[in-house]
Amino acid sequence: MSGTVAEYLFEHHLVTPIWLVGTRLFVVGLLLLCWIRITTGESIFKIWHNQREILTLIAFELLGMLPSQLTYFMAIRYGNAPTATVLKFLGPILSFFIH
Repeated sequence: MSGTVAEYLFEHHLVTPIWLVGTRLFVVGLLLLCWIRITTGESIFKIWHNQREILTLIAFELLGMLPSQLTYFMAIRYGNAPTATVLKFLGPILSFFIH
C-alpha cells in the first residue's frame, strides 16, 4: 500500500523520494519511541547512554534503512509501484546468485 501511495504522491504532488523517506523514517521513529515508552515504561533516551549502541543505531540507519527505503522509492518514482515491489523482494534471491 505504501508503494501505491508513494506513486500517487510522486505523480500528483511535488514530493521527492528523499523528502518522503526522511519524513517517513522520522515519523516512524517517533511512533516507535512512543510505543516503547507506553508499553515498557522505560526511558526512550536509555539507548543514548551506551556509545556502542549509538554507533550501531546510526550505522543501521545510514547503511541499512536509508539505502533500502531510498532505492525502493526511487524505483517507484522512475518506474512504478508494482515493478519496484517485485524488484525489492527479488533482491535477496538475486544477490544469492551473484555471489
